[in-house]
Amino acid sequence: MRDIELQLRAYGSILDRADASLTDVVEAAPRRMRRSYIVAIAAAIIVAIVASTIVVGTTRTGHDRPPRIVTPPSTTRRLSAGVLAIGDSVMLGARDALRATVPGITVDATLSRQPSQAAAIITVYKASGNLPGRIVIALGTNGLTTADQLDAIMRAAGDREVWFVTVRVPRAWESEVNAAIRAVPNRWSNAHVIDWQAYAQTRDDWFVIDGFHLTTTGQRAYSLLVAGALGFPGTQPPTTVPSPTLGPVPQVVAVLADSQPVWKPLAVAGGEVWVASEATAASTPIVHLAGHDPTTGKVVSTIDVPQEAAFGLAGYGDTLWVAGGGDGGVPDTTVSRVDVRTGVVVFTKTLTGTPCSCPIFAGRAGVWLTGNSANYALHLSETDGRVSANVALPRRVLSSAAMEARGRLLVGLERGTVAVVDPSTNRVERFVDIRGLASGESMVSMSQAAVPAIGSDPAIDGFMASSLGNVFALLADRWQANQFVQADVVPQALAPATSRAVVAGGDWVNVVPTHAGSRSEFQYLPKEQRLVRVAEGPASSQAGFRDAVAVGNMFWTVYDPGAPSSPTIVVMRIP
Repeated sequence: MRDIELQLRAYGSILDRADASLTDVVEAAPRRMRRSYIVAIAAAIIVAIVASTIVVGTTRTGHDRPPRIVTPPSTTRRLSAGVLAIGDSVMLGARDALRATVPGITVDATLSRQPSQAAAIITVYKASGNLPGRIVIALGTNGLTTADQLDAIMRAAGDREVWFVTVRVPRAWESEVNAAIRAVPNRWSNAHVIDWQAYAQTRDDWFVIDGFHLTTTGQRAYSLLVAGALGFPGTQPPTTVPSPTLGPVPQVVAVLADSQPVWKPLAVAGGEVWVASEATAASTPIVHLAGHDPTTGKVVSTIDVPQEAAFGLAGYGDTLWVAGGGDGGVPDTTVSRVDVRTGVVVFTKTLTGTPCSCPIFAGRAGVWLTGNSANYALHLSETDGRVSANVALPRRVLSSAAMEARGRLLVGLERGTVAVVDPSTNRVERFVDIRGLASGESMVSMSQAAVPAIGSDPAIDGFMASSLGNVFALLADRWQANQFVQADVVPQALAPATSRAVVAGGDWVNVVPTHAGSRSEFQYLPKEQRLVRVAEGPASSQAGFRDAVAVGNMFWTVYDPGAPSSPTIVVMRIP
């Protein structure tokens, strides 16, 4: 069964496309398997056509209803052993718990999957001879489910036993989806219902804030309910489900402090983590740059820049970009380019008449100033720092919601819009398709990432965090971002740490596996300079984390406790 999972990677992204055709599915298949794919898909189409010709019965009340379709188990061949579970991000979050609880299960779950895709997935497994005798379908979180879609699943399954899991999702379509699911056994004798919605209705502790993705305890409860419904002995879910053993707490490696009560921007360049702080030299304002070893936090390099203020810092390769001013104290924005290999300040440019107290971003898309409620993005020349283009945006850019991806600048605007700016034309070329965004929700933080594909799960190009704490993954093969978890904080610091996204805000730190919908929560205790699980500490404060970068599994973040205390740099090792 594992072999077919590996084979299915090729068509997983094809099926996720709304415009995917049968030809796309066949072309995505290994060449040696295409003939069986074509035969299976053709058979499915014939069955669908025949089924559509069945005369619809009429009830005594005169309302039309679909007939009861009975598919008796086959007595001519033996069904393959095991369980195939097909689901969306809710099942994806519970994948490890299901594998530990249900013997022989294959979990085929991915972000934002729709019920309309399930029949084609079953057909592919059947064509390869790897469709087991029991199938679990857990779909409907992401939108409406129709009777036709559910019947298509049953036709594709043939004589297999199919269990449909109801959804617990606080959205307008919840009741309609569950009504459709609960009606399937009335038409199909080999269909069953696992009523997760009814079972978990009063257990808010099993869910994160969005109300449908699962906590660690919820994942365990979900897996036990599925296992019990499938008849595995000793797996009936108890009323109270204990949490499994939790992973280790992130370790605080270093806390860097000074007496300057000012902002301390962070960036990575030349393999070092750089911190900018404002200082004076011979009564002249300067920006002091300190390069640190990412693992130990020790200072290994220093560079002084003749610039009055430092609001933003960006690194790309061996180059640092420093931006400051543009506010009431320093009306004009100043930008400096620094070569960290030689320690040379290449130039310092004052942008007269450009009051943009904005974060600065650098990468393949070039160098940009934007953010902090600006409704434009300034494209800077890498040669001398002048403004080469002023790109008008349809709405304001909130906070530091911008990043580089695939040679483009992505900016998060008000009301949930994420614009993609082409640096070659200096125009907004498209908008990212955001899946799972709530009304009134906006992106407040972004971070570039390079997370490879895992199994059938797609690769990830970046993370976006919203004003409601939702974290979205930008898929590497399309301009689409899927919501995959909700943190219990308003995200102010976001960065990828190896295979995890680290989201921080207030004095809480959430560590989220990039390909699952669960997360671990920790609280920072500044006096003790350590992290504890949220349950061990007092209530979260509003002051706290404000900016972050990561190198490998080392997470660097600014912790600002508020006046009169000064901000510090907290260096954590994410296990």
